[in-house]
Amino acid sequence: ERQLHDMAIIDVTPYVKRGVKNNKILQADSGTLIACSYASFTVSRKSSSNDEWVDTYTDTNAGQGLMMFEDSQHRLFIGTHKAGQQGYVIRSTDDGSSWTNVLEVDSSSTWRMAEDLSGNLYVSEYSSGGQDADELYAYHIWRSTDGGVNWAKWLSYPEQSSPGAKDSIRHIHNFSIDSTGQRYVTAGDVASFSGEYVGKMYKVNSDGTFGTLVAKFGNGPISFCEADDGEILLGTDLAVGSTHHIWKYNRDTNTYKSVLSIADEYGIAYSSFVYDI
Repeated sequence: ERQLHDMAIIDVTPYVKRGVKNNKILQADSGTLIACSYASFTVSRKSSSNDEWVDTYTDTNAGQGLMMFEDSQHRLFIGTHKAGQQGYVIRSTDDGSSWTNVLEVDSSSTWRMAEDLSGNLYVSEYSSGGQDADELYAYHIWRSTDGGVNWAKWLSYPEQSSPGAKDSIRHIHNFSIDSTGQRYVTAGDVASFSGEYVGKMYKVNSDGTFGTLVAKFGNGPISFCEADDGEILLGTDLAVGSTHHIWKYNRDTNTYKSVLSIADEYGIAYSSFVYDI
């Protein structure tokens, strides 16, 4: 959420741990840097007052760190992914010095994390839904009401009738909460295996039930950004051979329109938007 205004060349050395392919890096509000490796999952920490990286968590069987999040109380969370085994979430309450496993999801991946206006935390999981023979299939959003200590399923899409049956959604593309507290969820690639790429984005009620259909286009929104003025922008996922769009969504009228089109086959990355400060 920080942007370099003059785009000058900068020294990135403080953000790089030598000899490690970093998959994700988070700068905590304290200034501490947290990095997780791409493979043989390791979490490393570099405080603002120390030039050295220190490994604070390792699990060689966990694959990679895929999700990083800091909540309003400065608790840190990292979620994992590895095909064929359950993803999980670790939590730190001491600025990344130590970690505790707090949630094991039903699918192979954690994906997105969000916090509502009451401080409740949410984790969505991600399944390839038939792409990988050893993938675990599940489509849930989990909620914690106690700062990430305990978790329960809050929203679920129907699971496939059997592994690889391809009779449900392929995965949850996005879960976001705007500044008013409204929750949104996108079902990605609803009918992708029958040749029709469709994504549906819904408002979600506070009890985890589906509300109004917001949008139905492309593979569905995979990126979500709310600017300081309340304007909401959505970016679509990959649809091979298609023109992709940035959509402007009006939550008052529940309408959307394209504000930018990109004739490119690769779609809009889930972390496309950068805030100016």
